[in-house]
Amino acid sequence: DVAVAPEALEIFKVYSPEVRRQAYRSRNDDVAAMLSKSEGLAARLALVHFEIRRAAGGHDAAAVDAESMAAGITMARWFAREARRVYAA
Repeated sequence: DVAVAPEALEIFKVYSPEVRRQAYRSRNDDVAAMLSKSEGLAARLALVHFEIRRAAGGHDAAAVDAESMAAGITMARWFAREARRVYAA
């Protein structure tokens, strides 16, 4: 198990309700389903980012930090924008 630093958790606590509201307000069921999954995707991508940094030797923290959480959320938002674009086509 990998811990999450308090500052990373605070960033996620801002993102989580934001994406839930977007899913609730979506008029497209496919987009709503994708958005409901993007919350977990952001957390998983944050963990991947964190582990890559550790493996590269440039990071030795024991918990997912704010930088990795922000990166995970940024990637999840990008995937959500792309999914919306694809669903619109």
